Amino acid sequence: MAALTKAMAKKIQRVVQDKLDAKRELAGTQLTVADFVLDPDGWVHYVVGPEHSNVRAYEFARALAEVELELRADGIRKVILVPAIPDFLPPETRRSKGGEAPPAGGMRTRSPGKPLPAKRKGK
Repeated sequence: MAALTKAMAKKIQRVVQDKLDAKRELAGTQLTVADFVLDPDGWVHYVVGPEHSNVRAYEFARALAEVELELRADGIRKVILVPAIPDFLPPETRRSKGGEAPPAGGMRTRSPGKPLPAKRKGK
């Protein structure tokens, strides 16, 4: 299989989102693909999170596993669905129970998939 391009990854993202939409009942919430990272080995990692902030990753992990299996059965390989809690998703993709974005108190300031800064010596 040829290396995935961003355009191909975006096309696959739509397929992933359709499959996640079909798993809403199993997951117990709407799941959304918030971002993706293409890795040098040809894998694409899709960051997936729940619609509401009171849902934890273990609650929807089974739905992600089933979608990965369906993708492989459809011939879409080298895809990993990465569960994320809403605090780590971009504000436009997450909602609190009332529908508003929760406060960004504990949210990371870097994008998913980007490496953490190197540790400074002496720290």
